Amino acid sequence: MQRRCFDCGATLARSLADHAYRYDHGAPIQLRAIVRWSCACGYYEVEIPRMGPLHRTIEQALQAPDVKREDLALLFEEGSRGIEDGTWSVIEARQPSEAP
Repeated sequence: MQRRCFDCGATLARSLADHAYRYDHGAPIQLRAIVRWSCACGYYEVEIPRMGPLHRTIEQALQAPDVKREDLALLFEEGSRGIEDGTWSVIEARQPSEAP
């Protein structure tokens, strides 16, 4: 099934891209390699799998005293049954220049 643009009706192209996710209306948190559907007219939409586990992973990561939300990046990895049993992982919690 092809996805169509809500603005112009053209077929949307699928790609992987980083996405600035506005969790709890604060500073955005980077989600890496998220499915993005886009159109030449500028319209796009993103697919964010397993929102409940994503929010729990963000909450746990933000509880660490040395983690700044601006430095946080997460990646979704599919499991043996795809998205159904996939998991979110924190892949970056600080800037590389701050690493020991």
